[in-house]
Amino acid sequence: MAPAGTIGLFDLRGPNGPNNIGLFVLPEKLSDSSYYCLSDGFDFREYHTTQAARDAWRGALGLKLSELPDSITLLRDIVVKTFEELGDPDGGERFFPPTCTHKGELEVWLGGHSLISRRKFQGENDPAWPRIQALLHRQYRKLADHGIEARKRLLWNWKRKYKIDDDLK
Repeated sequence: MAPAGTIGLFDLRGPNGPNNIGLFVLPEKLSDSSYYCLSDGFDFREYHTTQAARDAWRGALGLKLSELPDSITLLRDIVVKTFEELGDPDGGERFFPPTCTHKGELEVWLGGHSLISRRKFQGENDPAWPRIQALLHRQYRKLADHGIEARKRLLWNWKRKYKIDDDLK
């Protein structure tokens, strides 16, 4: 649950995972000790995190150092990399990976507040592709009862949207 006074948030929960994780942006420092403070109130797009904050972020999301290295220190970059590349295609541990907009872009929004990142999806060479691909496979399997024509239309749309081969590899 978002603390009182939240002006923007990232929901980090997965549909089947823990339900007590999120990133909340507030106009002033939170005094509630049940929340971990990652920043000291500066604009998070310009705030360089501490080692303790990076460790807490990885620990809360079950990420390995190899997935989110310490060389990424800017809180904005940590959030963008996490959302673009580290979502859970099964929704078991954390949020689903992003999907492209109709323009073929990946966007990260601070819910209730503003756009944080927008970039062109690079197809099968994009770092986000493996998890997006796994999510698309999962969604496609759910369409088994919808008939071959519906599945063909979906594959055709995905091919255009994601700039990928017909077979989704």
